[in-house]
Amino acid sequence: MTTELWTSLIGGVVLVLTALATYLKSHSDVKAIKDDREATKAIRDREAQELRDSLMKALWEIDNLKRESHHKGTLLDDLQKQVNLLNQNLAVNNKTMENLVEAIRELKENR
Repeated sequence: MTTELWTSLIGGVVLVLTALATYLKSHSDVKAIKDDREATKAIRDREAQELRDSLMKALWEIDNLKRESHHKGTLLDDLQKQVNLLNQNLAVNNKTMENLVEAIRELKENR
């Protein structure tokens, strides 16, 4: 074998080894990037799920508060109606009492 052939062979072997080293380095870099992306995805998905759960809980609580507020509003309306009725009855009773007191006075005067 000649020197040129050995030089070409050694150059080829060095080229193949360099290409192999470059491939292995880039493969490990790509794997590291994919692993980082998976970890980031898992964290992001977990945070998104927690945020979604918090939002659903807040929406449920808002709906619950709306229902309670409506119920309390209905109760207040009912209580206001009852108070108005009591006021009317009290006015009628006061008028009746005045009439009774006047009737008793007239009876005393007529004796």
